[in-house]
Amino acid sequence: MTAAARFDRWMASHPLAYGTLLLVTTVVVLVLFVDLPLAVYLRASGFAVLRPALDTIGELGRAEGWVFGALLVYALSLWYRRCSAAADWWCWLGRHCLLLLVSLAATGAVLHSLKALIGRSRPELFFTEQVYAFGRIAEGRPWDSMPSGHTQVAFAVAAVLTLTLPSLRLPIFVTAGLVALSRLVSGAHYLSDVLISICLCLAIVRFLARSLLEPRKQWPDRPPWTWWQDWSAAYGGWRLRVRQVRPFGFRLLVRVTEPLNRDSRRSE
Repeated sequence: MTAAARFDRWMASHPLAYGTLLLVTTVVVLVLFVDLPLAVYLRASGFAVLRPALDTIGELGRAEGWVFGALLVYALSLWYRRCSAAADWWCWLGRHCLLLLVSLAATGAVLHSLKALIGRSRPELFFTEQVYAFGRIAEGRPWDSMPSGHTQVAFAVAAVLTLTLPSLRLPIFVTAGLVALSRLVSGAHYLSDVLISICLCLAIVRFLARSLLEPRKQWPDRPPWTWWQDWSAAYGGWRLRVRQVRPFGFRLLVRVTEPLNRDSRRSE
């Protein structure tokens, strides 16, 4: 078997690596040949007429409203699942709200870390100072173009909503696509910034959904302050001890312990 054949076989058995390689290759091509000409074209074309409408749609890419709404519905689900005849429905709704909250937090943490590490200039810097570059680490705006934050929020929400309302998948993703388009037309981001946000959000939400929407896992149906009971049961329990080690300080010791009969349970 040739080296190329072995590589193809390995990539076929590792879809995540294949997808990552494909994404990186696409982004490199966009950065070198597409991003800047497209930004110049959008600025000079008739798309500026659509900018007010797209800016309004782009407000859907702000996380505050989604977080507040998801927290409110999640809190209601915790209450009504205890005293409502439709407890199963409230558990289902609570899981999806929890998935939305965790997805926004996880994708936001990943993308804002990438913003700081990549340090890419925004299109506005090119149009004012002719600067098209990378490498200004953790300098903030306008060196935080890649990836797009509004697109991250829009597609994280869209990915969760399509799991909740699969029959509305098309209009949901079209709306999220319009949010991404608004970032291009407004000159806030390049095309590759938007593409990275979309791919990362879809991958992260899919990964989180496997855990939070898995029916066999019961901890998402319980209040957050009781989750540790399920985790401690799964790992044999834990204890938290605080021991004074010097007159003006404390050392915090966290110790994970296993029950004595765990091995016997496994052997059974």
